[in-house]
Amino acid sequence: MIRTGTQHYSADLPTPSPLSEDEVSTMTMPVYVAIADHESMAGGEQAAERAQERLPRVTVKIWLDTTHSLPMQEPEALGADLEELWSAAG
Repeated sequence: MIRTGTQHYSADLPTPSPLSEDEVSTMTMPVYVAIADHESMAGGEQAAERAQERLPRVTVKIWLDTTHSLPMQEPEALGADLEELWSAAG
């Protein structure tokens, strides 16, 4: 259904390009990486490992029993994690 609905969709705004390795390594702000353990569109455990290796101030969490719909599946718990990150960042 989603594929059919978006088949002829074109965004008005340009899609951002992925950051280069150099750009990623210079990020100094806290970064929260939330990855679903089923149907992950982020790259699963490999993405988690890459984030931990490359981002100096990263928090990585793989959410068990979730899919790429993680924010809808765990809104309260994810929200609490993000609030904690933002509070700690000051």
